[in-house]
Amino acid sequence: MKKIVIIFSFSILTLLTLAFIFDKKIINFVIEKNLSNIINFNSNFKINRINYFSQQIEIIDLKIKNKKNYFNENVFEATKVLIEYDLTSIFSDLIVIKSILLIGPKFYFEILENKIEGNRNENLNDNVDLIKTINQENPKKYPKKEKDKNFIIKIVKINNSSAYVKSPQNKTNININLSNMEFQNVGNADKNGEHKFQHFKDIFKIILMDIYFKIPDQSLKELVKKNYKIN
Repeated sequence: MKKIVIIFSFSILTLLTLAFIFDKKIINFVIEKNLSNIINFNSNFKINRINYFSQQIEIIDLKIKNKKNYFNENVFEATKVLIEYDLTSIFSDLIVIKSILLIGPKFYFEILENKIEGNRNENLNDNVDLIKTINQENPKKYPKKEKDKNFIIKIVKINNSSAYVKSPQNKTNININLSNMEFQNVGNADKNGEHKFQHFKDIFKIILMDIYFKIPDQSLKELVKKNYKIN
């Protein structure tokens, strides 16, 4: 009888463990897929820990893949991301994330030169499409989505971050240590809409400003100032 109890207990424990692992894999897949769809970059990471009671998630080895024909493999990396979320908001039309802490993230910002055949003019592109956004005559608006859920992050903290800048005149990355930053009410909807978001793409502009003031290469600094309308 004792042997049966031990075997039964072990079986239950094994099933619960497998269920927990499988549950994490499902959550990992769903978040990974939704993140990729929102930012239009392929992403992958691993959920290291989920605390359902405190509503916290720890993510490790976050990598957001770079576009094709660019120098670096990734556009963003972070060894650890701590997320505190509001579980009740998952069932609403607005997912609320209380805070995100990025620990030691790396930003890879690349400027690519495209020569137009038969024309002396040269176009510049970058791997986050920031130059297109800044130089648009009519700034892009982010309409309220009908099908996809919107999200808002109450607080985003970026600590001990660094940027790797690659430009046409440099064969390798220029490494820049960035300032610690904190943003509030970051989301994916129109910042002038119902929820008053600061769109997550606008965060790139602020990070670029920090990069600009710390660029050691004067020619690169002038290139950024001219094409990204930095006063």
